[in-house]
Amino acid sequence: MRFDSGPKKVFFMSEREKLRRTAPLRLIESYWQALRSAAEPIPARSRVDPRGIEDALEYAFIVEILAPGTGRLRVAGGHLNDLMGHTAAGLPLSALFDQDARERMSAALGEIGTRPALLRAELISDAVLGFGRVTGDMVLLPLRSQSGATDRLLGGLVTVGRIGRNARRFSLSGLTLEEIPLRAPLIETAALPERKRAYGSARNRDAAAPVSERPHLKLVVSND
Repeated sequence: MRFDSGPKKVFFMSEREKLRRTAPLRLIESYWQALRSAAEPIPARSRVDPRGIEDALEYAFIVEILAPGTGRLRVAGGHLNDLMGHTAAGLPLSALFDQDARERMSAALGEIGTRPALLRAELISDAVLGFGRVTGDMVLLPLRSQSGATDRLLGGLVTVGRIGRNARRFSLSGLTLEEIPLRAPLIETAALPERKRAYGSARNRDAAAPVSERPHLKLVVSND
């Protein structure tokens, strides 16, 4: 007797869980898409309003590209602080990754501003000091600074697994760049996307747990 429904059900549940877990990333990307227009395919950093992604602030961050392939965290949400073990704002983006992943990320960052393109990555951090493996998903979306250069990134990062007390370092299990067309007409968006419920991840809790009512986005002074 054959039972074919089992594997299909497991696959369905896995996909549904991933959609639930990555809801904050979809909210961040939807907000970024809403800022775009045919005249401004790469939105300005000055137009990013934290209130537009309030339900995903825990997972959001802003990166400044200092040189091709090199980025620094300018603003960081609470989840990124948990992963780093302390305040993440001011640290290089490479601090999140192991050596091999740093080289791959550096190459990708060098292309984001010149294509331009958005980046999607799948992350893995091995078990450390009694805490199991942590997996994650990240998105980086290009922004323009006051100079007009594409040298800012709106990012989002969600993870699953108990973080532990020490900083996590990630390897890359997947990385893709999606080129952004600059001349194709865009559908104008009259309003920002409807907010979606995000799922929190404070230290030593599964990232799929609900977030607290007060978001923990740490703002730093920017020269933009």
